[in-house]
Amino acid sequence: MRRQDRGVALVLVLGAVVLLTLLAVELASTASVSWLRMTRTARDAAFRRLVDSASEVARGLIAEPEPVFVTHWGQKWNCEILFSLRPGEGASVRLEDESGKLNIAQAISHPAQSVAIAEAVVRLFSYLARHEGRGESFWRAVARRVLDRISYRDPLLTLDGLRETGLDSELLFGPNGVSRYLTCFGDGRINLNTAPRPVLASLDSDLDDEMIERIAHYRGKGEGESGSYKVFQTPEDLILVEGIVNRSVGADGQARTKRSLLEKVQGLVTVRSDCWGARIAATTEGRSRLAWAFFLPDGTRLTLEELLP
Repeated sequence: MRRQDRGVALVLVLGAVVLLTLLAVELASTASVSWLRMTRTARDAAFRRLVDSASEVARGLIAEPEPVFVTHWGQKWNCEILFSLRPGEGASVRLEDESGKLNIAQAISHPAQSVAIAEAVVRLFSYLARHEGRGESFWRAVARRVLDRISYRDPLLTLDGLRETGLDSELLFGPNGVSRYLTCFGDGRINLNTAPRPVLASLDSDLDDEMIERIAHYRGKGEGESGSYKVFQTPEDLILVEGIVNRSVGADGQARTKRSLLEKVQGLVTVRSDCWGARIAATTEGRSRLAWAFFLPDGTRLTLEELLP
């Protein structure tokens, strides 16, 4: 074979090799993408199974008949439930009483209440500024962003909407996030039996720190802990807390009411929940996702939202 023919043959062979290499790379890339898609699809399906199962667990806890007709932290709902469906797949679910929080969405859906709710937001974050370790300027900045959001006309469907103002997910939904105190669900009345101290502070400016401590001590154990509690059976039971009603005796010997905080807050409080939230953490193949489901007291699910990073 002549040298020229051998050169042509070599070029053809090299071209074929290059072509086959490109085809192999393309096939490997396609297979890799298909495998990643299949893996992601399987993982998404696993997360959906876990979240749906956790939602059913929460529904069962909420709808289970209770002999006590008030909602408080000593009841069965106040616990974290852990479960696993398959090896490597697990989830936890924790119920929260949304009626123990301040409903900021009503500032938008009920414009007549917007001023009162904005003032309640200021009182809540002022309490946090006095008692939480992040400092007054930090909590004032958070309060401003919350107030900015509730001044919009666009509905605030869940607290995830607060991220429009720059609040990050951890500050909103973390273990010490503002989701412990704020909500977008419920009729707006605050449950005296499950409201943490900052939420109690939001009710009225006359509820100073000393009065808030008295209410908390009346209930008994630490907020959120399981155990026995002394509960408010009706909103009017608030009168049993020392200092809620101040009376004096006049010259005629008749008792007169000098101040009644019960009258000021009576229409703002309740002793039962009308909405529940379920914080769901699902893990599969070493990856985790968070979701939040909301329910009516009869177990009807209102919505389910995955908390994207």
